[in-house]
Amino acid sequence: MSKKTISIALTLIMAIGLLIPTALPAAASAAALTATPTASTVLVDGANIAFDAYYIEGNNYFKLRDIANSLSGSEKQFEVSWDAANKAIFLASGKAYTPVGGEMASKGSDDKTPWPTSSKIYLDGKEVAFTAYYIEGNNYFKLRDIGEAVGFKVDYYDSEKTVAIDTGRGDAPENGSVTPETETGALTKDIFAVLNSGEYHVMVNMITAASGDDVDFSFQLEYDCYAKDGMLAVMIDFFGIMRIVYKDGKRYEMYDDYKTMSISEDAEDNYIITTGLNQLTYVGEESGEFLGNTYKYDEYIDSDGVVFRYYVDEGNLKGIQTTDPNGSIVYTEILVFDNIVPNSIFEIPSDYEIEN
Repeated sequence: MSKKTISIALTLIMAIGLLIPTALPAAASAAALTATPTASTVLVDGANIAFDAYYIEGNNYFKLRDIANSLSGSEKQFEVSWDAANKAIFLASGKAYTPVGGEMASKGSDDKTPWPTSSKIYLDGKEVAFTAYYIEGNNYFKLRDIGEAVGFKVDYYDSEKTVAIDTGRGDAPENGSVTPETETGALTKDIFAVLNSGEYHVMVNMITAASGDDVDFSFQLEYDCYAKDGMLAVMIDFFGIMRIVYKDGKRYEMYDDYKTMSISEDAEDNYIITTGLNQLTYVGEESGEFLGNTYKYDEYIDSDGVVFRYYVDEGNLKGIQTTDPNGSIVYTEILVFDNIVPNSIFEIPSDYEIEN
């Protein structure tokens, strides 16, 4: 395989893996999931409500009609209707909920098997993408997703093990340790300070998979990324060491062992491990599993609906999980995170052979 072929192959892999990361088929992944009845107390505007809710992969999922029933009469009320012919769920914000029977029924104490909801979902006439599961005849939605869409606030009080829904008409628990309403979570404050400084070194192990009508593959790629003074350098061991430097509006791709390089005007990079904090909205702090281990994480969301989870353990960034509105996932395991950035990594040799 020629160096040029290697370069093209790697570029395609990175473009597919980072720009359009796609998870394994939902039905296959869901078979391994377990829905555990939520143990947390749930308050709606300060009132203790017994919900039929489940804990799935680090998040609480509530029966959609239970949420609508509990919020009916508030400023954040919404109607739920089912279109059987088109197998679609319709939500209408601002409208009182119409009960159909079975709301707030007991969930029991047994674990269940969740399956991804296949129905299309519309909010005020516009199709939306939510993470939802079908459990024994009912659809369960991530509470924070519905809160963001409809406009009510969701907090988690860790010391009380309490989920609090606030529509603006009640009081939050006293002496609660609610996650602060700031642009940065407490877990990731120092980490973002380093990333935003523009000078850092991070070694990552990226794990992703894509599946669909036109593509079906999975792969894993490890690389080092160095940032300093607006420059970016990437070191990849891919059929030999390749060094990529983004500098002065250009992209330099170098094979130092062979003293060859290619230069392009395309200075777009696919290797930055995080979206800028100014492009993210802080959602909250929870705990969940990342590559077989359980950590606390700060969750953010961007304007396109992509969810970012930064998993932290004792102040150390362990990984980043990104999930797009269609449920596609990329796991970025953090192997090294420091500020050791040698200037030599950004040097562009003058005696290398230029390849087209």
